[in-house]
Amino acid sequence: MKTEYLASLISSAFALEALAPKPGNVHPFTGIRNNMVYEDFVLTANIVQPYIARCIRRGYYRRRTRALFADLLRKALEKTIISTGSNTCLGSLLLVMPISYGVGKILAVGRQLSDIELLLREARKVVTSSTVWDAIEFYRAVRKASPSYIRKTDDVGEQVNVWDPQYVKKLLEKGEGLGVILEKTCPRDVIACEAVTYNQTLKTARFIEKRLIVHGDFRRAVTEAYLLILSENIDTMVLRTRGEETAVYTSRLASEALDRILRADDESWMDEIRLIDIGFERKGICPGSTADIIVAALAVLLISNHNKPYTIYKTL
Repeated sequence: MKTEYLASLISSAFALEALAPKPGNVHPFTGIRNNMVYEDFVLTANIVQPYIARCIRRGYYRRRTRALFADLLRKALEKTIISTGSNTCLGSLLLVMPISYGVGKILAVGRQLSDIELLLREARKVVTSSTVWDAIEFYRAVRKASPSYIRKTDDVGEQVNVWDPQYVKKLLEKGEGLGVILEKTCPRDVIACEAVTYNQTLKTARFIEKRLIVHGDFRRAVTEAYLLILSENIDTMVLRTRGEETAVYTSRLASEALDRILRADDESWMDEIRLIDIGFERKGICPGSTADIIVAALAVLLISNHNKPYTIYKTL
């Protein structure tokens, strides 16, 4: 089993995502944003690799563990926070760890990894079969990351508030797996919804493939995919940090920009991105949830192309 090689491909998605100039997000030509720089994501890619490898092996051998994957998610996140001082990957790991576990399951039954739909179908099964201990471990991860957009005062209905001092006891009493909790969170969190469907991940991966055929520019294809997601979804991070009006404005701006960039036939697309990027930065708009979906899409593209003599970012 090529565990380490496959894990290195999946973890590379964390750095490749940040390579593209995505408005409002970190890329090589930005300064500090949300206490993060591009180098943090390069470091993150290296830090999470061994945990992704362990998740693949866990899926392959189906060892009995209280949590399927969220304990590995938490440990990977903790190490990245220690090393970078920032939360670079909470949402990304929530999408990527089930994909990694699913890769192990697919290998165990001798099936090929070239089918993106199969990869994401198995990832969904991992999430839906997750345990209450996955929920507990994910809550621990969120508490460690302490994202500013998840507040103690948030109305979570009948769900257990992540900041409740008795969250472990209450989660055990409810006995719901992480997948159940994420499904209930769908209406107010795009990443939670994505983790139980992977619909946007599939659409994004297919879109990137098509755009690479059109122009062969990896960074442009990722940027276009980012704008596509943002135009079709309300980014959770923008909604919670800047409010509904700004979130809707962000989606509209992304839609208009995507339309212009898809029609651009030269390097003028970068001029468009620079203008939007400046505007987003001035308004404090950082569509982090959208970037998390890009990581998942790149991960499945890298895995599905793992045995080809070229990469998704250097087409022949």
